[in-house]
Amino acid sequence: MYLRVVTKVRPLPPYGRMDEKNNDGKSNFNALQGSLHRRVARGLTWGTEYMWSHSINDNSTGGGEGAQPQIALCRACDRGNSPTDIRHTITTNWIYQLPFGPGQQYLNSGPAAKILGGWEMSGIWTARTGRMLTIGVSRSTADVPDGNTSAQRPNLVPGVSIYPAGGPTFAQWFNPAAFAIPARGTWGNAGRAIATGPGLVQVDFSLQKNTRLAEGKALVFRIETYNLFNRTQAGNPGATFTSPASFGLVNSGLNRTIGTGTSRQIQLAMRLNF
Repeated sequence: MYLRVVTKVRPLPPYGRMDEKNNDGKSNFNALQGSLHRRVARGLTWGTEYMWSHSINDNSTGGGEGAQPQIALCRACDRGNSPTDIRHTITTNWIYQLPFGPGQQYLNSGPAAKILGGWEMSGIWTARTGRMLTIGVSRSTADVPDGNTSAQRPNLVPGVSIYPAGGPTFAQWFNPAAFAIPARGTWGNAGRAIATGPGLVQVDFSLQKNTRLAEGKALVFRIETYNLFNRTQAGNPGATFTSPASFGLVNSGLNRTIGTGTSRQIQLAMRLNF
């Protein structure tokens, strides 16, 4: 590695880049958590959890994996916010047994009790801030001091906000005027994970009916709705400064695989308990 920094020539030119994995990553996580749970009224149970947190590392991505640092010989130079850092998360959940049917306050006998009894509503409301993003640039080996083109970052323009005036939008999440291509033979001075992507707000709701058939047997019918209000859950914007067509553009979302939620989905289920 040292030889390449000095000569900018690979010791074995026929070979491409070889990755090396070591257990030398450093990270820390600090959080403040609070929760409140209460049975508010007859048949209603409610709970809320809030967490403020800050995750810092030197470019590990979670799950035992890491990313190439901008400067191969300076892992500490990549110390910054974790890609999975989420500063604020709040979740509220509730369960409400409708007051109808046997043993309840209203319509506790007769045909109406059979039809309206045994219903239960529940839901989860989740809101969180966005994940941290790293602004990147594509560079040639001749432009970088050590010839390593992986994980390169731009320069920050002093005094210019990385977000556009009026705040981020899906069409322009970042302010291109805040970044510049580093001079040849220098590394970019922008830190790692300095930007925040879109957050998430979602309500999931379910309605369930329990029908007793016999001793120890019951039929459960359930309707589940994810993203009840069909709120747009945006993906992360393009973060490569040297790709102007996609830089700062949010053109993905509604996809749980990237942690951004889902469009409204409804599913029905029936289960026999015995």
